[in-house]
Amino acid sequence: MKTDIAGADVGYAVHSRKQWGGFEFERYVPAENMILHGYFTRFDQVRGIGLLVSAANMFKDVYDSFDYALAKAKMMQLFGLKFKRDGMEPLGKTQKQEEEAKRNQRKIDLQNKASYIVELQEGEDIESIESGQPSVQFQDYTKLMIMTALKSLDICYSMFDENHTNFYGSRAGITQYVESCKPKRESNIRLLEELTYWKLANEIIHGRLVLPGSMTVNDLWFDWTPCGLPWWRPDEEAKGLLTTITAGFDSYGGVCRSLGKEFRDIIDERQRDEEYARQHNVILPTMTEKINLNIGT
Repeated sequence: MKTDIAGADVGYAVHSRKQWGGFEFERYVPAENMILHGYFTRFDQVRGIGLLVSAANMFKDVYDSFDYALAKAKMMQLFGLKFKRDGMEPLGKTQKQEEEAKRNQRKIDLQNKASYIVELQEGEDIESIESGQPSVQFQDYTKLMIMTALKSLDICYSMFDENHTNFYGSRAGITQYVESCKPKRESNIRLLEELTYWKLANEIIHGRLVLPGSMTVNDLWFDWTPCGLPWWRPDEEAKGLLTTITAGFDSYGGVCRSLGKEFRDIIDERQRDEEYARQHNVILPTMTEKINLNIGT
């Protein structure tokens, strides 16, 4: 990145990543031709911060911890045996040799996974060595790290673990998540609008898009609508949204956008449906009749 004497961005050097590491310079792009997307928290900031930077390191730590815990669990799953012998008087050299020969004759069959056969000598006992892995402390720590990392992305833990809370807690978490997404959606919409204007202007320059009369790109109308959430109880939520529209707190377009739809598209589709119904002599309820039906009048 290149800046002028005042600290403003002048241009950016674009590099490509090599196959075996490192970067290779490709081209230089002036700042006016760049569309940046990221967090800009200072007025003199010219390099944006990635949207996932705040959680990247924590997610990496959790990922590494899973690998370490899995390796430790695999190691602990190895079959371990501990032999115990009753206490006895010290043995002479000859007796030690005889005792060692007996131990060498001990038979342990571990090939049959359905059952293990161990032939013990007189006075011997055997215990299996095991360890509870992963430990409860590690599971609690991993859960805390996942919760913190998800919170940095405004995601509630109930989206990761459905059993973490009840239905109403999950519903409240989703509502808070949607509210936290609004400023990020606005940033994405601004980026998409700039890209759309650039794409339309490029199509006009190359003659693939011809505008009527003296119309310019700025005269074109378009809108980016984020995906909405499906209704939980359509009858109750429809009545509530209709009440907000009647009271003037919202509009049909605003309600449709919250559901991931466009009001104009709905009207056009309804018009096509009604025209098709008229052609087949089918009478559909009007919008007023449907509204009265929804509110129970």
